[in-house]
Amino acid sequence: RRAFANGADASMVWAFLVHMTAACPIVGSGVYVQVAEAIFHKWVPGVTLCGQMPITLKDMLHGGALIQIAEFPTFKAINSFEPRKDEKSKAAFIINTNTGVYFKYGTNPNKRWKEYSFVFNKANFEELDALKAKFGDRAFIGLVCVKAREVCILSATDLYAKRDERTAANGSPEDQYQLLVAVRPRQSFRVYMNAPGVKKTSLAQTVVSRNDFPQSLFD
Repeated sequence: RRAFANGADASMVWAFLVHMTAACPIVGSGVYVQVAEAIFHKWVPGVTLCGQMPITLKDMLHGGALIQIAEFPTFKAINSFEPRKDEKSKAAFIINTNTGVYFKYGTNPNKRWKEYSFVFNKANFEELDALKAKFGDRAFIGLVCVKAREVCILSATDLYAKRDERTAANGSPEDQYQLLVAVRPRQSFRVYMNAPGVKKTSLAQTVVSRNDFPQSLFD
């Protein structure tokens, strides 16, 4: 409710509620959508949900990450980012007024290396270009490692550096780039791309503290 009052659009409030009610131990799995809808109408009167905001996995995952942001002490507002005029992103958000974050999701890690895979294609980079053009060093990537229930936060600048490193090693640009996040017990995240054409070899690794999200968005 505080987020909506500070400018978050209705879909953001809906994402919060879907996640909270689904995770609540006293709300049955078959009724959490109805509970979320009831709370929504109480908090955001006059806004209809019918046919506008179907429940998706992204609603659930956005909700989990956005709740952590909304609970941060210096949080004020969250809104969808518009990479182009009158076109709201489904993955990028404006935090307060000076920070942008773009979310990607990895569901399960590979068994051997405990790596989550995040693929960035040309469309993803076009949206990130717009985010970075607006927010510069305040543009971030939220890498949601679903099974681990962790979010690894990486600056967009670091992602672009890793793309450039991979391109240089490959000798030419690629249609898409795979970013890997290793999530191992009692260790910080390790973020990297693999060396092209060489098995079991990574390019430069970035170590990211598990405590950086959502702190980095407000520093």
